[in-house]
Amino acid sequence: MPDIETSGYKKWWPLKQFAGYNPDGSKKSDEVFRNMKTGEVHIPYDSEGNNLGWNGEPPPLEPGEKSLVNHGRSSAFERGYDKIKWNKK
Repeated sequence: MPDIETSGYKKWWPLKQFAGYNPDGSKKSDEVFRNMKTGEVHIPYDSEGNNLGWNGEPPPLEPGEKSLVNHGRSSAFERGYDKIKWNKK
């Protein structure tokens, strides 16, 4: 299991949370984001009040906090970006 992050968007882990029982007795769960540092639970909703689950986004970061999300762009890519020949013929 990976180390638990305590900052940025990685501190919000997608988990299934027990939400009670259905009328037929089966268990019901919600897709939520849990802050692994504080234990806070965030359930994303759309404008109509529907639960978006993991298709939603975790809450915004606190002021001054960096996202720490790797977008796959290395420093070598950044240095060589201008040298890419986009229109090869």
